Amino acid sequence: MIRISRGAEPDSLKEVRRVELPRVRDALAAGEALTRELLKAKFRVAGEYLWKAQHHKCCYCEVIVAKRGNDVEHFRPAVSVQKTSERGYWWLAWNWDNLLFSCPACNRYEKNDLFPLANPSQRIQPEAQPPGGEIPLLLDPADPAAADPVDSIVFRRELGHWVPGARRGSVEGAETVKVLGLDYQDLLDLYDDHYDRMRAAIEAMEQAISAANQTRIKADWDVLVRHVKAECLFSHLAFDIVDHHFPQATRARYGLTLFKPS
Repeated sequence: MIRISRGAEPDSLKEVRRVELPRVRDALAAGEALTRELLKAKFRVAGEYLWKAQHHKCCYCEVIVAKRGNDVEHFRPAVSVQKTSERGYWWLAWNWDNLLFSCPACNRYEKNDLFPLANPSQRIQPEAQPPGGEIPLLLDPADPAAADPVDSIVFRRELGHWVPGARRGSVEGAETVKVLGLDYQDLLDLYDDHYDRMRAAIEAMEQAISAANQTRIKADWDVLVRHVKAECLFSHLAFDIVDHHFPQATRARYGLTLFKPS
């Protein structure tokens, strides 16, 4: 999970919000139930813009996905919250700052309508703009005011596998891994496969350092850190793999720089 920049809001979404939000207000005022059918799916007009802004990856697990058949996700759930009868953040259904592009596994089967807060009693009232008094425990990858996901979640090598967890005891990091299921078995297998794909570049770098060949060290480092670029699969995992094998002390010795993916 890495920092995301949505870019400018598309005009098509602004027009949908102008039409749809008054319709939903009127329906709720008339006593109609808040359902997915009431909100409809016209927020999907934002899907292509988000998909491209996110380098064709799920905003949460960083799996590369096709645009078709995947989801425009509401960071603050639109219909209901916490699997209760409590209404969701319906007034944010077409809010650009509340939309992300997600794979079905993260959106439908893991996060769904979960949105944990440090203090649930501080949940904002209808029509209020976030964050208000809310302190979300779920990391928002597109909020520049929130913690960078790479600063809050770390991938560690445990019993032969790469496993995500909280970095430096981050409560938000731990809760995000839990809510999104970033440590479920299918993903752990994919993480291990990705590590295997990086092994050749890691070994080349280790050999260059062993030979004290500065030219090779620089060239092999440039090849290795390509995996950390934001557009690459599992760039957050790659960042921690590189840091694991070549920690800060090693990088400083050879004048190497490791930037966070963003």
